[in-house]
Amino acid sequence: MGLISRPSPKNILAEQVQDTLGIIKTRAMLFPAAVVLFMAIKAITPLPISNLVFVVFGYFWVTTLLAWFLIEKWKNTPRIATALDIGKGLFLIEIVLGLFIIYYLIPAFVYLFGSSIWLVFFFYTFYSSAGTGGMAGYSYSRGFINSCFVLSCLCCGIVFFWECFGVAPTYEPLPFIAGFFYQRPIPSLVLFMSLIGVFFIARGFNSNIWEKFRRVNERVGQKTEELRELNQKLEEKVGERTRELEDAKAVLEIKVEARTRELRELAEGLEDEVKRRTKEVYEKMEDLERFQRLAVGREMKMIELKKEIERLKKELEKYKGQRR
Repeated sequence: MGLISRPSPKNILAEQVQDTLGIIKTRAMLFPAAVVLFMAIKAITPLPISNLVFVVFGYFWVTTLLAWFLIEKWKNTPRIATALDIGKGLFLIEIVLGLFIIYYLIPAFVYLFGSSIWLVFFFYTFYSSAGTGGMAGYSYSRGFINSCFVLSCLCCGIVFFWECFGVAPTYEPLPFIAGFFYQRPIPSLVLFMSLIGVFFIARGFNSNIWEKFRRVNERVGQKTEELRELNQKLEEKVGERTRELEDAKAVLEIKVEARTRELRELAEGLEDEVKRRTKEVYEKMEDLERFQRLAVGREMKMIELKKEIERLKKELEKYKGQRR
């Protein structure tokens, strides 16, 4: 398993990218706050903090902004894996450069706590553990996480060497806490061996935690992949049904258009038929009126004829009476 494991783009979930951005945004705010804190320490206390410490903090801040920019820019592209790899590389460099800052804090740790080893050890242990686990939503390989632990342990050993051999800026510690590690090399060695034991215990504990997170993340990834496949199938089904509906709509439009044309032609034919029948009815009405007029005229003629016949009968009877 390599130091940096590149995940495939399709396995990088949106939740992982959001977790990474959350950690990076937090770090982007913490580094300026650390600069303000160190400036206050330098102004108030006699600690010989070099101005290069602020340069290192500036480097941390700029590289964090760079990782933020790249992840935001490539989070919806296959290049998101490259952005996360850059973030991991910058994190490893940050662990190493942290020694430069710790070098100037050794007098303060010794003055306040008698030694800097314990604080530095726990700082590196939990800093690297939280950083590797959270920077990419627990998507880092176990090899990368273990590498960060080993690198952190190496840095703690360097600090132990500096403190034991007095490689640190000059300071004026209090008499009752000064020189414990310088004057007692055997207890110092025992302490360092104890730190190594605590390191492996902490590493195992953190490995179990991140392993559980990794398994949960894998299950979430599997469910997400299943949902993606189901969504794809649903989209295909919806597409098929949409095409079928469009085809049915086209056929129905053709049928409706044909039926409309038939009804229009039938309506035009019915209109012509109604006009023809209306004309026939008017013609028959005219014939009936003409027949009625003829019938009335005939009846009047008959009445006149009857009157004429009656008159002629009367004249005939009158004539017959005269001849007798």
